[in-house]
Amino acid sequence: LRRSGIQQKDGSSPEETARAAAAEREIRETRRASELLEDGGLGYIPSEKETQHVRVAFENVNSIGPWWKTDKLNKDIIPSLEVDVFMFNELQRDWRVTPKEEHLTQTLLPGVAKRGVVANNTTERSLGRDQPGGTGILALGRLSDLVTEKGQDTTGLARWVWITIDSGQGIRTRLVAAYNPVRPNNGKGNTVFEQNQ
Repeated sequence: LRRSGIQQKDGSSPEETARAAAAEREIRETRRASELLEDGGLGYIPSEKETQHVRVAFENVNSIGPWWKTDKLNKDIIPSLEVDVFMFNELQRDWRVTPKEEHLTQTLLPGVAKRGVVANNTTERSLGRDQPGGTGILALGRLSDLVTEKGQDTTGLARWVWITIDSGQGIRTRLVAAYNPVRPNNGKGNTVFEQNQ
């Protein structure tokens, strides 16, 4: 049908029919996702990822620095879950003094395209490679080509980072990885919560 005002048999225009079909598809997909969660409970992840879906994972890595390697992410989590965007908090890394070869863009899935941002608290003096807190977000593979903007908390506290993904079809999505530190029982002045005060 051309856009000449021709109506469907039910009296609706082609545009109305397309919108109704898209709305019905969204309702079906939402119901299916809800059923999957009910079947598996909290945190259930279907083993098969639909081709039109984007899978986002978030993990508190509690130090991706010298003590925590990316092997678990590279060999298990990201490939098995078919992750398209990975978000992190508590990276515990001062990226200002981290050698380039140890940077997350080098160690996470070597050879796979990625685009995003990592941040650490820059309001405190550098303590070496270990810096409490931090946030990160990386789009992986083909999705990395759709990242048009990226940024971080402008206070320098690395409380959040973000990327914008542009589909090229009029749909823009901003993804934010945020970190809300909790009050420590016995802080000694260098916890993330205390740095944010």
